[in-house]
Amino acid sequence: MKQSKGIVRKYSREYTRTLKNGEKKKYTTEQVQISIPKQDNVFDNNEEVLIIPYLEGMSSINDENINLNEDYNDLVEENKLLKEKLASFENEKSSSFSNDHKDEFIFKLQEEYIDLSKKYENLQMELISLKSDQINNEYTIKRLKNFILNQD
Repeated sequence: MKQSKGIVRKYSREYTRTLKNGEKKKYTTEQVQISIPKQDNVFDNNEEVLIIPYLEGMSSINDENINLNEDYNDLVEENKLLKEKLASFENEKSSSFSNDHKDEFIFKLQEEYIDLSKKYENLQMELISLKSDQINNEYTIKRLKNFILNQD
């Protein structure tokens, strides 16, 4: 969905007309202009748009979602590397480590794995929550759009 942030300016003008019967009548016109920075202009001429007042939370939800996805991908990669490290360590029959060192190393890897798994679960829950919020916001926007379009 294309989106941009702009500034609303309202202009109004009052003028008087003389009717055929000589009576004078006042009219008021109002124009609403939305200024969008040139670099953010993603719209086409005569394109129909839905304008919703800017809420600080909506952009932060998208940013958080992006950050959580990045964190999730990092954790998946770290998890993969740790599993590979553990597998290579178990496959290695090197005598350079004593059994105590191997056990200690495996214990540390297991602790790291448990910590990363907990972080992963927390990020998954946050991601699910943010997706739910985003779906609710999209549903509300669609309802508002339908409501506005059906006002004709």
